[in-house]
Amino acid sequence: MRYKKHGIAGPRGFLPRTLAWAAAAIVLALAGCGDLSLYSALEGDAGGDFRLSPQTALVPEGTPFTFSALGGFLPYEVTVAGLTAKDEHTWEFPASFVTFGDSDDYTIEATDLLGNTATATVTVFTTVAQPVLNETVVTLTAGDSWTFTVSGGRAPFVWTLDDVVQSAITNSSYPHLFAAAGSYTVGLTDSLGFYCEAEVSVVLPPAPDVPLVISPTSASVVVGGMLSFEAFGGNGSYSFSALPGSITNTNPATFTAPVTPGTCTVTLTDTSVPPRVATAAVVVTASTSDPLALSPSSPKVTAEGDTVLFTAAGGVPPYTFSSKKPSDGNFLDPANSGQYTHLRAKKDVEVRLTDSTGKRVTTKVRWK
Repeated sequence: MRYKKHGIAGPRGFLPRTLAWAAAAIVLALAGCGDLSLYSALEGDAGGDFRLSPQTALVPEGTPFTFSALGGFLPYEVTVAGLTAKDEHTWEFPASFVTFGDSDDYTIEATDLLGNTATATVTVFTTVAQPVLNETVVTLTAGDSWTFTVSGGRAPFVWTLDDVVQSAITNSSYPHLFAAAGSYTVGLTDSLGFYCEAEVSVVLPPAPDVPLVISPTSASVVVGGMLSFEAFGGNGSYSFSALPGSITNTNPATFTAPVTPGTCTVTLTDTSVPPRVATAAVVVTASTSDPLALSPSSPKVTAEGDTVLFTAAGGVPPYTFSSKKPSDGNFLDPANSGQYTHLRAKKDVEVRLTDSTGKRVTTKVRWK
């Protein structure tokens, strides 16, 4: 195993290479005797094509990255510097820092006993490089419009609605009219390969003269963070207010938390006589030194059974890992481990990290 940054190779071990040459000599001898059946049988016992998993990954700077070598024949060639062997299949790529711009690319190369080779690419990025959506959970009434915007990331952007590419939208904002009730997923992928998403719940307009409702009725946000609130029912027009904090007097309304922790009350009134009132409680928590993060981002796998070891950072532990499509890919022990296994070919799978406050981040495991 070796890794290269911008094409510069690290040092390599020698014993596995010697074994590889010896194995290759055996194969040539078999071929010379016209007996390739044994070699074919050996290949059949190899556990699939020799490969690295994941094949590509985005990793925040200062964060180690664990990857696996799968298939082929043991032993694999290993490095004498840089990478740390965890076992005969698993290595840790060292925590690295970006030296210029907002990302650095590294190439990892591996060789198995018979000389088969495999490569993987690790992109180490700064926080500036990662795109963040303005909202990740939105509740709307059918017929409402909502504009998603992204900060950070690298243009051009690709927006999706329920995995359908919105081909005309490549800039940093995506306006959409949600005409029908239902659940929707708005996704964004930037040119570096980052993926992030928001969930949209769209409900039918309430019948006239039903109780006034605000949604959500409770929420948590870090200091200075933002939330959206929606009004339903009641009569006439709506008015929002927040104490402390601020909120737009629109429907849906955008709440901005104050800069100190505490509890805020969001109040909704209508124009009934007397006015009807609905309230929501918002718990404002201190900002952690590191925001909730799921690593690696947007890993790519190439075979069923490929594994990805996700790690969590920031936020408020304990953490829970989950998959949006468990039949296509899932976690071995979601409450205690980020060990993910891809179960179905030609499928992308959204995975999510949730902390104890309900804060969550999402990425996508991509098929080759």
